[in-house]
Amino acid sequence: MRLYRVFTDFSRSKPSLKLAKGRLVDRVRVYVRGGGGGQGAEKYGGIGGRGGSVVVTAHARSGSLVDIARREKRRFVAGSGENATIKRKRGRDGQNQTIRVPVGTMVYNSEDGSVIADLNEDGEHVTVAVGGDGGSIVMENCSGTKGDRKIIVLELKTIADVGLVGFPNAGKSTLLKALSNAEPKVADYPSNIG
Repeated sequence: MRLYRVFTDFSRSKPSLKLAKGRLVDRVRVYVRGGGGGQGAEKYGGIGGRGGSVVVTAHARSGSLVDIARREKRRFVAGSGENATIKRKRGRDGQNQTIRVPVGTMVYNSEDGSVIADLNEDGEHVTVAVGGDGGSIVMENCSGTKGDRKIIVLELKTIADVGLVGFPNAGKSTLLKALSNAEPKVADYPSNIG
């Protein structure tokens, strides 16, 4: 199984790496934006609907981030709130956008690298972009506010169970050191004990 790290340049419309079926993707960068709040009706005292939020949810049946990496544009935008009208004093709230990820996914803020969440249990979720408030007279702003927008990084923690078995001085520690970031003790041990 090959391991790919996929990053997207948002200036291009196509992903930079074509993924074959069955591949494991452990890191994806996506754009998220909460929906804007709806406009209030100042004349009638109406309140605009709240914008939807973008939520990342851990799901036990998801095995990899490949579904997110395969999207043409890695953008997740929640629905905007509806405007208030004469008939409807309160606009409907925008629909939330859910990103389903495997259990064991870390969510990072792309700008500063800070950890937003560590999703380790099935059903655990975090809101990564909050929707904007609907406009109203009380807020002294009848036009709704914009939702949060940011670029986040989803990284799947991969755990491998691997064992190296061999005779003493066979080079197991040297091989491990060459293939990974591990720092095993490498030294000459006597081959004849006793």
